[in-house]
Amino acid sequence: MKRIRTAVITAVAAFALAQPSLPAAAAGKDGWTPPACNRVTGDGAVTFTTDDGRTLAPTSSTLQHTGYTHGLV
Repeated sequence: MKRIRTAVITAVAAFALAQPSLPAAAAGKDGWTPPACNRVTGDGAVTFTTDDGRTLAPTSSTLQHTGYTHGLV
């Protein structure tokens, strides 16, 4: 019984993870539509790039502690 439960949970998880999210599916071939804002507001901890880091969206304050997250949607 435990094996069946494990197999069912694994199958459901695999199926759920294989489905594209609705916003990603609606965004187009890249799966992400960049925000339509001129500046990122906040504490300077977050910005975004659309060209693999060559340029960063301007922020309302100085960026703090640079870290990278690839493929975040």
